[in-house]
Amino acid sequence: DGNADYAGSGFSMPAISVNARWRIAIDATAKKVWFGSASGWDGDPAAGTGGGNISTFTGAIYVTFAAWNTTNANDTVALKVDAVDFAHSVPSGFAAFGTA
Repeated sequence: DGNADYAGSGFSMPAISVNARWRIAIDATAKKVWFGSASGWDGDPAAGTGGGNISTFTGAIYVTFAAWNTTNANDTVALKVDAVDFAHSVPSGFAAFGTA
């Protein structure tokens, strides 16, 4: 399992395995973020339940990722923002980054 942290306030994220994909849903109006894996979300973005509270964020939101792996120095991370590259559907009420 993973954790996300902002200013000392943390919330859990679903477990992810090697060669897996993460999903991220951000609702800038409701000030919430959800993380998901193949096994599901940390709540339900479409219903607005679960997820993490980002109400204290100000300004632009940047997605960053840091991996820590003690067995393989060749880890890679790719950010896919085009819906044609998604392995899962976009939650109802959300859109792929850069689309209307």
